Formats: sequence, structure tokens, C-alpha cells
Amino acid sequence: MELEKKEIDIYLGLYKNKYRLIGNCNYENGKLFAKLKPYCYTYTIDDLDYLTATQLNLYLSQLTYILIACAIKDPTIEELSENLYESYMQKMFDGRLFFVEISHKMKEMILKNSSDINAEIQIISIKRIENSIFAKLKYSISDNFSVGELLIGMKK
Repeated sequence: MELEKKEIDIYLGLYKNKYRLIGNCNYENGKLFAKLKPYCYTYTIDDLDYLTATQLNLYLSQLTYILIACAIKDPTIEELSENLYESYMQKMFDGRLFFVEISHKMKEMILKNSSDINAEIQIISIKRIENSIFAKLKYSISDNFSVGELLIGMKK
């Protein structure tokens, strides 16, 4: 299912407009496909022409927000479909969805302006422990130039 820009903007509402970096998205069965928008690396005097680890983390954060919001609304993802949407959205705006563990591999340099930056992120597993939910995710950016896994957590 293709997400409308309005829906993407809702999921990225925590971010200032100029830092909403996810373009077109498609969600299907716990997997999100997205086009990423290149942006200026703000921490150096001149913009770097490649994707940095700092930028990658911001992309992954935004991809995760969208993926989990879609998965909560997806009746086939039973572990998340328990009326969590309102609670999740509030926690998202409060910045309460967090990375527990991140594993990155940068196989090649991703040049920001030479081609499209595409991403795929999917849910591998979901586990509830007391009043928290943990999800293991797997991602790939720009045809496996960068790959990795994330463990995210959210208190219910």
C-alpha cells in the first residue's frame, strides 16, 4: 500500500519540515520500502557528498517511526494490533520510541547526489516483556550499500 504524503507527515510530525527525509513509501506485511531525500550535513563547514553514519541514524529513526505506525494499523501483525495506535503516536511525539541496539555495515560509500537513495526496512520479530514491546528490524539502503539490524523498544 502506498502511503500518502499527508500520512507520512503525520508520522514524522516530531521533526521540523526541512528534516522530514522520507519521500515516497510503500508498506506491505511488516516491510516498508521508501525513497530517502538527501540533505545537507550540517556539522561540517562544507556539505559532504556522501551519506554519513549520523545521517544514516536519522534516516533509520524516521523509517522506524513510519514502519511501526503502519504495522500497528496492520491486522496481520497481531503482536502490535492491540489498540496501540494512539499510545504509540503520543510516545512518538514525546520521543519515547528508542533504539536499544544498532548494528550497521557500510559496504560502500553512498553518494547523495549521484543516484536515488532507496531503503527497505522490515520487522523480523516482536517480543513483549512486562510493560514494554521490543521489535527486531532489518534494513538495507541503496541496494545493500548499507545493511544492518535494529532492536527498538517502546514502553506500553
